[in-house]
Amino acid sequence: INAEYGDPPRENMPKPRTVVAVCGAGNSSHVIVAQLASTPGVEVRVFAPFQDEASRLRASDGIEVVNPDGTTIFGKPGLVSENPADVIPGSDLVLIPLPSFAHENVLDAIAPHVEPRACVGALPAQGGFQWKAPRAFERAGKRGVSVFGAACLPYNCRILEFGRKVRLFAEKSTAVATVPASKAAGVCDLLCRVLPPHGHWSRLGFTPTSHMMSVTLTPSNQAIHPARMFGMVTQHQAELWDENPLFYEGIDGFSVAQIRGVSEDIQAIVGRLCSATRIELEVPPIREFIQQAYSDQIGDGSTLQACIASNSGFAGIHSPMIPTVGGFKVDYSNRYFTEDVPNGLCTLKSIADLAGVRVPTIDKVIAWAQTKMGKEYVVDGSLVGVDVHECCIPQRYGICTLEQLMGQGGMHGTDNLVARL
Repeated sequence: INAEYGDPPRENMPKPRTVVAVCGAGNSSHVIVAQLASTPGVEVRVFAPFQDEASRLRASDGIEVVNPDGTTIFGKPGLVSENPADVIPGSDLVLIPLPSFAHENVLDAIAPHVEPRACVGALPAQGGFQWKAPRAFERAGKRGVSVFGAACLPYNCRILEFGRKVRLFAEKSTAVATVPASKAAGVCDLLCRVLPPHGHWSRLGFTPTSHMMSVTLTPSNQAIHPARMFGMVTQHQAELWDENPLFYEGIDGFSVAQIRGVSEDIQAIVGRLCSATRIELEVPPIREFIQQAYSDQIGDGSTLQACIASNSGFAGIHSPMIPTVGGFKVDYSNRYFTEDVPNGLCTLKSIADLAGVRVPTIDKVIAWAQTKMGKEYVVDGSLVGVDVHECCIPQRYGICTLEQLMGQGGMHGTDNLVARL
């Protein structure tokens, strides 16, 4: 990050505005845009390349965020365009709060216009953002861009009226890692400055972590969404539900066991990577992760099931289902599948393969989910299916050894790592 962010302000000089570009216009973008626009000293722009989102945002007088305590904030972006050339040049910070499967197209679109001094990051960065972003900037001939990724999306929210109103259920703190890793503290300081807490209820915050692999392996959506759906669907005897179940509050013991199983698989990967490279990774087990992220929003922390079911930040969120004749059916085109399987569980499995670690629960959930999705990622336990090109796995980016995997995005250089392996 630039020295300007760390330098004390000069006396009698106006403080420069921080220009922030937000890519996309989804649920979280609505919250981020309004919060940025209501923060003094911040100029917010929106790059909205999908369908007619840019024109719909331009037609709006601004976005209202309904906070968890019923209070509201309001903000309007200074510029909205479907053309990255209008939005990205001059931006100090570029935020990409989009699903992992959208990262590469957005990165390719913005890369030619990004300033070398800028910071570009994904919220969240599961699915190997640290492999995608540097290659996009390299193809565009851009050097010096700081890349960062958040371990989880800091917001639970849903749009009530596109471009005008969004409901915020909860905010949470998240770890942030960077490439190069030495930039993490500076990036977190910048994020905390432009996105400060907006109420006593807020837990919004950004803390540095030392390696991007800690972000990639975080047991967030990729550990929760597919495993919960596996538990819900496999226990249900019919194709339809009379009502759309509450995804978190109604969670059962079998679903919790699947989530715990994915978390245990992740911990096995972490253990192997740490022992093989002697690089410390900060990846908590799932229960600890939820407690850290939500803390006082959890009514009962005695068990993992209780942590999930009693979490007020999860309250009122239904399952990915669509209404049909006779009830509700699962929407297998929902991002709980299209993002969290090929760009979540399959990413985890590919890393486990490089590390030589068995991941039985991850394997089981992928095998079930790919059938429901009409995809083939895994065949006979290996990521060799006809649809594996859709998966964000390190092997796609020429990363085929632990040396290559851990030599990027950490505090340790590759030369030192070679001696450890």
